[in-house]
Amino acid sequence: MPTRNIDFRRVFDTLPSPFMILDRELSIVGANQAYLDVTRTHWEDLQGRYVFEAFPESPEREEKFRESIQRALTGEENRLEKELFAVPVEKGKRGETVDIYWNVTNTPIYDQAGNPAFCLHHALDVTREVEAERHAAVISAELDHRVKNLLAVVTAIGRRTAMSSHSMEDFTERFSARIDSISRTHGLLSEGEWDGTTMEALLSNEMAPYRDDRRTRIAIEGPDVMLNPREAQSLSMTFHELATNAAKYGALSREEGALEIKWTERDNDGGFSVTWREAGMKGLKAPEKSGFGSLVIEQFTKSQLGATIERKFEPTGLVCEIAVPAPREE
Repeated sequence: MPTRNIDFRRVFDTLPSPFMILDRELSIVGANQAYLDVTRTHWEDLQGRYVFEAFPESPEREEKFRESIQRALTGEENRLEKELFAVPVEKGKRGETVDIYWNVTNTPIYDQAGNPAFCLHHALDVTREVEAERHAAVISAELDHRVKNLLAVVTAIGRRTAMSSHSMEDFTERFSARIDSISRTHGLLSEGEWDGTTMEALLSNEMAPYRDDRRTRIAIEGPDVMLNPREAQSLSMTFHELATNAAKYGALSREEGALEIKWTERDNDGGFSVTWREAGMKGLKAPEKSGFGSLVIEQFTKSQLGATIERKFEPTGLVCEIAVPAPREE
């Protein structure tokens, strides 16, 4: 088909990618519909206007865009990547603007004598791509931070468990149980995309290995309290040690034993409390020495959350009161 039958103006207007044409005075002499849409403007507002009058920019940004356009007007095609550009908040509304990210290509258009006469300004809105990259970077940094913290916790658990173990079999059993507890909590947090989990879900998850035992009765009761990842990880370790001790020496070790776990709503300051109450024992006394489980219960949650923990060995069973203050920064 002869090119004289092609309406190039219509082709330009219907291109799906944004294009604008500038003359040597940097006046706007053309803009297709895609460019008008992405910049939220009307052609009547752009036609013949100086480009930086139509799209005011900071001196730094203006200098960068001007230099790129002028290079094209000397015959050099060039690109700018992921540069901020201000466009109106609403189509046709002047004054109020919002920043978007551009990928820009400025290409020379030559006249019949072969001299650069115009600049073809091709601009792509890559704001979503930039935001996605930043989000991915944040997630990567968070993951790196959490993995390092997790490895530090696992290392500490391994060392402390080894110090209090009587044999390799004893170490393997206790260490594996503690790692399994951490793994289950990480599974819960991963399901919620690390936004947190509920107290009920955390306790149900931690007490699941003991609920199949028909000799015991376990009651979990409380309002809908959401835990952030730090709270969930710290409390899960405390609940694991409490449950392990209860299964070996306390209410979960005998048929007549019972366990009740209750918690309160967050108060006005964001704090809440948990009561772990065992029953069914007779003549229970406090242990003569403390092991790693006691260290976790009394020190780890305190250091991680600033919580206060009080354990009372009543004759009928252990009562543990945990008061967690408002969440700290992650």
